[in-house]
Amino acid sequence: MTQEYTPDTDDAIDLIVAGIGRVNQLGLAPVGYPRTATDAVEAAKRWIAEIRAEAWGEGHVRGWMDGVENAEPASPNPYRKENYLYKSNGLQREENQQ
Repeated sequence: MTQEYTPDTDDAIDLIVAGIGRVNQLGLAPVGYPRTATDAVEAAKRWIAEIRAEAWGEGHVRGWMDGVENAEPASPNPYRKENYLYKSNGLQREENQQ
């Protein structure tokens, strides 16, 4: 069984920059869209930083709630693969988590 590839941060930035470059190449970039590779890298880094900040905030709140509720075991991570069902129409949250 092969493990699915998960890009690291640098790979994700490279993929985002390549996508932005392609959109620019096709002339489909909206106003305000990064026009250079340097701008694309900075935009990708801001996006990743925002995701990390949101995840930290969610974890902080959930951790606090688990402490208040004396949850045993702690709340499952809703973003981990084992907490999702893969459907043909994409990723969907599993209804009956235990």
